[in-house]
Amino acid sequence: MKALELLSKNDYDLVLLDIVLPKVSGTQVMDHICATNPALLERIIVVTGLNVEDIRKLFPTVSHALSKPVMPNRLVDTIHKCLEAVGSGL
Repeated sequence: MKALELLSKNDYDLVLLDIVLPKVSGTQVMDHICATNPALLERIIVVTGLNVEDIRKLFPTVSHALSKPVMPNRLVDTIHKCLEAVGSGL
């Protein structure tokens, strides 16, 4: 999948990841990141219609998870918190 290829070739300040995706699941993307770039795990914001606590149990390194529907101001606040935690900025 193109997303996995891009994650392998590039470094990103932040990844916004939905768990339910059409061709490859968000959990497969997380597994790929764990294997190829574990430092990126702390810069992932998971967005899900699933239970957020279940996602945190599956991936304890995910510190930012939002339930759908996501309010825009909550997403922006979470992006800022995520980037501040890793020393990046917008």
